[in-house]
Amino acid sequence: MKKRYSFGLFLEAWIFLHWAWFKIQLASFQTIAENLGTAQFETPVNEIFTDYLMSMKAALRRAGKYSLHRSNCYDQALAAMMLCRRRKIPATIYFGLSKSEEGLKAHAWLRCGTGIITGATVKHNYTPVAWFGTAFNPSLKS
Repeated sequence: MKKRYSFGLFLEAWIFLHWAWFKIQLASFQTIAENLGTAQFETPVNEIFTDYLMSMKAALRRAGKYSLHRSNCYDQALAAMMLCRRRKIPATIYFGLSKSEEGLKAHAWLRCGTGIITGATVKHNYTPVAWFGTAFNPSLKS
């Protein structure tokens, strides 16, 4: 199978994944949320950067396999947001909850355009309770 990303993108994803994990360990959700973008703002759903986003998704998946910690949806979504911000790609990070017999479960996922970059497999089981969007084109925030 042909890989869909460069080694540079994999390395960047791996570094951001560990940086996100480090931030999660040291900072509260409120502190992290202050830097995620505009609260309750969703970026437009359109076909943007689709080839590149597929490469980013593949690189993040591979970086998660080779991470030095157990990677989860939260650090993957934060790392994906960092990758998008670095490239000025509009993205929305979602935080959802689900009620189960064990209590509440949480999940995070990131959407760029029409594509879900991280957390797509189980997002349908969660109700979004908070989301943060970043728009780099001022006309997107109308």
